[in-house]
Amino acid sequence: MSLTNLRHLRVFEAVARLNSFVEASKALHMTPAAVSLAIRDLEMSLEFRVFDRTTRYVRLTEAGKQYFERVVRVLIEVRAAESCAASLRKGSYETVRIATTPTVITSLLGVAFERAPKLWPDVKIICVEVMSHQLQEVVDAGIADIAIGVRLPDNENNESQVLFASRWTALIPRDHKLAHKDPLTWRDVVEETVVVTNQSSRLAIQKALPEDLTIDLAHEVSTAMSAMAYAASGQGIAVVPGYMRLLARAHKLLAVPIVDPEVLHVLEIGVARRPRPEAHILQMRDFLVSEVPTVYRRLM
Repeated sequence: MSLTNLRHLRVFEAVARLNSFVEASKALHMTPAAVSLAIRDLEMSLEFRVFDRTTRYVRLTEAGKQYFERVVRVLIEVRAAESCAASLRKGSYETVRIATTPTVITSLLGVAFERAPKLWPDVKIICVEVMSHQLQEVVDAGIADIAIGVRLPDNENNESQVLFASRWTALIPRDHKLAHKDPLTWRDVVEETVVVTNQSSRLAIQKALPEDLTIDLAHEVSTAMSAMAYAASGQGIAVVPGYMRLLARAHKLLAVPIVDPEVLHVLEIGVARRPRPEAHILQMRDFLVSEVPTVYRRLM
């Protein structure tokens, strides 16, 4: 890849994330005209449009959305390489790249950032933020060493184990009619407007419920943070893993466990079997398996 193409990808990522040529130009310290020219050159080389744009909005085309997912992965690796080079100039170190969602990073990986550097000062942790459905893909592609998510594969090529199991929890505004009730039952929840992160979560919960209880989603969102935002704006009860309890406080939401029956959200941690990870990667995996349930037990 030429330097020019790499520059185009960085411009493309900025415009896609900010939905604005002007805002991207500010973030990249470029002129709007230079940003427009870079996108034009990129589209000419790709031979398809990546943005629909008018005077009022900038949106990814369907082709642009698919291309954006690949570009994000490429730039993650580029930034990791640049970070590695900078660190090597200062002195060598080993890295552990952990792929997971922003919610897990914020809620459960503080222990890794706080304690691991004291135990292994020559090991650097790099978080690779991805959507949950992309976790195994980034490990298979060699972009990450460890994946943390749900339903990770355990087979001849990959191994996984339970990292953290927590009860599903309802996030509700303090003025909601159910705010006085703790815990809630699933019968309480299904009678309300419900927001759940993706269809897979809904089906996993539904499987554990009695036949006469059905979750009808008012909103299906792609991230737990989005579900929390819906709850904070009064658009429904967000059903999320219990480890989001601390984040809920920042949005002035009550986090109430849901019982009868008790349904667990099981978070797993996985690594590749082939090729076998280096010793420092397995050490970090074992450290997380030991420390995360202990440190965050109150969030189970």
